[in-house]
Amino acid sequence: MAVLADHGLAESMVESLLTAGITTVERLGAMTPEELGALPGVGEEMVEPIVAAINSYYAQFESAVESAEPPVADVELTAVEPVSEDQPAAEISAPENESVTIKDGQAGEDLGN
Repeated sequence: MAVLADHGLAESMVESLLTAGITTVERLGAMTPEELGALPGVGEEMVEPIVAAINSYYAQFESAVESAEPPVADVELTAVEPVSEDQPAAEISAPENESVTIKDGQAGEDLGN
């Protein structure tokens, strides 16, 4: 919880939160503004600074993740020669002795039925 002081939350507010039983940033971050305002020693006027400190705390991890992403490798593109109309098209061969029958909109092996 003391880390929130590094993100703008007053030390006295951190102490109030600890006294109220809030011992982790995760627990504090899971609370609604209404729950925060109802804590003893907090009050409605401190909800916004608490939320700002929590957001600042979590933002440091988001920026660390973004900067840790590896850069995209440079890829050299090469031109592909067009196929002339004089060249025969590549043939696709299917296995012999195998057929497919489509029944009721689904493809399946022909079982000789």
